Amino acid sequence: MDEFEKEIKDKLSLLTYEGKILFSVLTSEKLYPNCVAFENRNNWRGCGILQEAISLTYHYLINRSSVSISDFEDMITRIDLITPDTEDFSDITTSFALDACTSLIGTLRFIIDKDINNLLEVSTYATDTVYAFIQLKEDFNAFDPSSDIQTEHDDFMIREQERQRTLIKTIAGMKLSSLTDGMINQLRTAEPIIDLSLLS
Repeated sequence: MDEFEKEIKDKLSLLTYEGKILFSVLTSEKLYPNCVAFENRNNWRGCGILQEAISLTYHYLINRSSVSISDFEDMITRIDLITPDTEDFSDITTSFALDACTSLIGTLRFIIDKDINNLLEVSTYATDTVYAFIQLKEDFNAFDPSSDIQTEHDDFMIREQERQRTLIKTIAGMKLSSLTDGMINQLRTAEPIIDLSLLS
């Protein structure tokens, strides 16, 4: 576990169950546009299921009694079915779509089993997406050990790590027992964590 992963795990462990879910679904939602980009480029259909899973999770946070654990189990199965296999596609967006799908699965699994390692995986899927994007953007040699250092200091990676820290801090200060759509919408930001136009 690297230094950032340990830091995030320690910070996440201090959040309530609801706070952990909120961090996870907000982070997963940041990856959703990458699945849409993959879908548009590869004649693939199914990413709308991710949006359904995001909406279901937000609904659960506001009205716990209206959603059952079996709803999340069914959603995991549905996402599994539309998750692209990197061996089947050569398009550069495939790994980004894979991260988007597995991130939401991690979110849903945390809701079911409360295992903090699922949360850590969601955080990692986001930074993995940024890492792969930077490697492609800069055309780094995978065998050059200095590329990892350059990637860690790239503006996109710095921004994503700071986004996660700030989000956790913000959630920690919220009264989640009376969470509303408005409170959630204030945390949802349109800015993507990567810019796929820089890869074209």
